[in-house]
Amino acid sequence: MRLLALLVVYALALARPADAGNTSTKLARVALKKWKASLLSPPDRVIEHNPRHFFPTVGTFGTVAESTWRREVKTVFALLLGQLHGDKMDHEAGASSMVYDPQRAPGTWKPEYAIEEAEHLSNDRVIIFGVDKKFSSVGSMAELGFVGALSFLKSRKTIAFLNPANEDLGANVVRAREMSIVDAKYVQRMLPESWIFSTDKLKVIESSFTEQAAFVDFLKSPISSRQISTRFTPRGDIVKRVAVSGTSHEQYSTGRLKLMSGLKKAGVPFVDTYSENWTIDHYEQHEIPLKDQSLVNTVLITDRTSHGATKDVGLAVFRAIANGTYAVISMPEPGAEKDDYARAHALVRAHWNKLVKDFPWVAHYVRFVKTPEEMAKAANAIVQAYEIRNATSVAE
Repeated sequence: MRLLALLVVYALALARPADAGNTSTKLARVALKKWKASLLSPPDRVIEHNPRHFFPTVGTFGTVAESTWRREVKTVFALLLGQLHGDKMDHEAGASSMVYDPQRAPGTWKPEYAIEEAEHLSNDRVIIFGVDKKFSSVGSMAELGFVGALSFLKSRKTIAFLNPANEDLGANVVRAREMSIVDAKYVQRMLPESWIFSTDKLKVIESSFTEQAAFVDFLKSPISSRQISTRFTPRGDIVKRVAVSGTSHEQYSTGRLKLMSGLKKAGVPFVDTYSENWTIDHYEQHEIPLKDQSLVNTVLITDRTSHGATKDVGLAVFRAIANGTYAVISMPEPGAEKDDYARAHALVRAHWNKLVKDFPWVAHYVRFVKTPEEMAKAANAIVQAYEIRNATSVAE
């Protein structure tokens, strides 16, 4: 009876007639209906790629602004090339050719540059991900989860260093950076073979050079082209609940309250991750494990200065892809063209579009919505479908 009732409720939800509206609205409703139907039979998380198709470059991602750590990368690479080849080559030119450097003159970066960066993040053979203490790096913190997702999907080595933010950047940045450092350690635990985290910048640079040199040797080898195919199985310890996160400070909490009201009305089990007595230890020991085991993670941004919520977008994407769970995200359009949030938004959009292009199935596990009400409905649909799948499995 329980299974029958669930199926009736779900069928009624799918059969609701669409309201009149313009063509784009109708297409969006059709896409939503199709997605809800797919929840009863989620697509396999399958990857296929050929290691020889990687770009023969080390991608340097993370803090740009006026940071100098990429110059240090090229300097160390030139020194290491000198040790390997003596005077047989132009070491500085050789080092530069080994590195993809997205850094541009201060004030000249444009959102469209994020498309090229996404292409390299997806295809560079080795990634250095560095976050410098002197700069806010909100966009970089939002990127971290996408870096992790691609390391997972492509078994690609990422070597990361993150430094605590200077206090003069403000409490919002300092807190978000503390969380990002914990996030990097979490990704390392999830991907012990693909992710190296260190606070030693020189060690990171040397490790990336070693990885790149090994790849160059691989390209020169007579090994025939080989396609790698992997099918990931869902985790068996996932809990049927929604982990609610995003903007939490009081003056912007209306959206969060609407989301939780919608979940409560639908009878969806949820946990609000907000804590009045928040500490970084609480985040690492309680919030990270809770989100890691939740069927649905929501990230609702209602304030563009919520740097902690903004960086959670990438991590929610990573978690859904790696665990076979779900992320429902609401990320408003930027207000100013060149503020921290605008850059983060452009990077998230570019990386997401590239992910969906390369791995279409990820769009099933990550849903971008506009309102708290849409978020509650999407989370409810996921939980209902999960109950039906489990009930069907038991019945069989």
